[in-house]
Amino acid sequence: MDKKTNNLGLKLGILATSLLISDATAISVTVAPMEATFSNISATTVESLVTIPSFSMLLFILLSNFVIRLIGKKKTVLLGLSMAFIGGVLPAFVTSFPAIIFCRFLLGAGVGTYNTLAVGLISDFFTGVEQKKLLGFQTTTSAIGSALTTFLAGILVSYDWHYAYLVYALSIPILLVFYLNVPEPSKKIANDSSALNAQEKNKIKLNSTVILSVVSMFFMFVFLMNIATKTSEFLTEQNIKNAAFLGTALTIGGLLGAVSGFLYGRVYVHLKNITPIFSSAVVALGFAGVAYSSEMILFTVGTSLVYIGYSMLISYLYGVIFDNVNAASKNISVSLAMVACNLEAFFSPYIVSIISNAIGNSSAKEGLSMSVLFYGVLAVIFVFPVFKKGIGSNTTKAIDGNN
Repeated sequence: MDKKTNNLGLKLGILATSLLISDATAISVTVAPMEATFSNISATTVESLVTIPSFSMLLFILLSNFVIRLIGKKKTVLLGLSMAFIGGVLPAFVTSFPAIIFCRFLLGAGVGTYNTLAVGLISDFFTGVEQKKLLGFQTTTSAIGSALTTFLAGILVSYDWHYAYLVYALSIPILLVFYLNVPEPSKKIANDSSALNAQEKNKIKLNSTVILSVVSMFFMFVFLMNIATKTSEFLTEQNIKNAAFLGTALTIGGLLGAVSGFLYGRVYVHLKNITPIFSSAVVALGFAGVAYSSEMILFTVGTSLVYIGYSMLISYLYGVIFDNVNAASKNISVSLAMVACNLEAFFSPYIVSIISNAIGNSSAKEGLSMSVLFYGVLAVIFVFPVFKKGIGSNTTKAIDGNN
């Protein structure tokens, strides 16, 4: 590791970019007042302002590798943050609904442009245990950013819904911190020099381990989404008292998940290849606590375990991807992982519904039980030696693309 990679400013600059990547839904609190303002617009269309950034984000994640090759990684981040600032803040000053729709699209496009680099830059400057720690910090930073912007938007909307969009002005200090502290990554491929020749270093190649990791992420998110989509219905079905505590329970879980991400590096140092088994088991246990709870205390504990385990598991899988591709393949690998994670938000209800219909039980409890089964099976799969040799061999030494 080069001396500059120990620089605190470098770490803060890279991590700061994660503060905005999960904040598209922060302005969901503006839906009701905006429906009153735009009474001639259907409620569904107004609600789509919350989800439009997800669509453009997905599109520009796919395009980001072209932009990176064209202008470099640092300029790509600066471009994306600038787009996010313009698209995020402008709705605070415009009154045209079509203009607001365009701004929301631009916000997602900006975040999507640099989204992969919020994770990818970590592997450009850091290796080994330090890299694992920063991957956990990245998860934590994203969660903190989402909670912070949602909280601020909730305060600002009480004055006027326009003001809530000012939360995206956060992109300016992020841009400055990044610009001042993060250099353009060197083109030298430090991790592959002993194993790859010059041609292989620049060849994009994804092995089965990376593909399996991306597919795993997709299904992990599909069944994780049950914690958001099924819990309200579950509390009603089971007639659990104090169901209004749901929002607080989910907030507590999210915060503990952020703490879990912060501590991930230390957990990995002790557990190493046992990390995915442990993390999957914790998520399965958490979903079991939720699915079979009869009171809010157990429900809240279960929800917290889901977020704690998942935060560690997703950090581990990003580490797997970094350790199993050459430098030329890192951006496209992270792009595929993020595309998988964004697609699940759309497909999750449909996949769970198909399974529910197939087994003849569409209750919320059954949906949550599916998550228990999935993560339980995932924990068992990670135990198998053959599987551990592939997706489980998350060592600190990167391997070449010939595996």
